[in-house]
Amino acid sequence: MIKPPGTAAMREVGASAPHRVVMLVYPDAQMLDIAGPLEVFARSARWLAARWGRTAPAYTVELVASEAGPVTLSNGLAVLASRAYRDLEAAD
Repeated sequence: MIKPPGTAAMREVGASAPHRVVMLVYPDAQMLDIAGPLEVFARSARWLAARWGRTAPAYTVELVASEAGPVTLSNGLAVLASRAYRDLEAAD
């Protein structure tokens, strides 16, 4: 069984800045290729909060594409890209 870190380490876990994850989406991409990784980051954030007491979000996730706006995937569903990838300044 994994034991939680000491009090000082808990403060660091709860106070550290979130990792910025940027995912590139493109027309006709498969939904699983988008939803799968997004769920991994969401589940990891929930685990960090529950297991280690993290209070700040562990990750921020942003979808980008060649242009901001809706992108239709191979199954006909659309996801919303918040901006064009060329407008990014930094990401983890």
